[in-house]
Amino acid sequence: MSQTIDIERIARLARLTVSEAEAERLEEELGVLLALADGLYDKADEEGEEGVSLVALRGDEAEESVPREVLLDAAPNSSLGWVTVPRVVEEGEL
Repeated sequence: MSQTIDIERIARLARLTVSEAEAERLEEELGVLLALADGLYDKADEEGEEGVSLVALRGDEAEESVPREVLLDAAPNSSLGWVTVPRVVEEGEL
């Protein structure tokens, strides 16, 4: 798998500042990780797996959860029954 990794864009979206040397190192490291993931995908295909299911997934069933009020009370900010967070991606940045 050979693809271009836009480290500068990733850093900008993550609001990180990286030097040119760091960007080169990160691009290389991320390339290694993506190649590893691609290899796992290819291996699953060779073994005839339906889709890529390298881990056992639990069924999609409703389970008991923490009550909404408890989560909202623990959140630093909430409004109208929802957790609110500061905007981190401005329009046009994607």
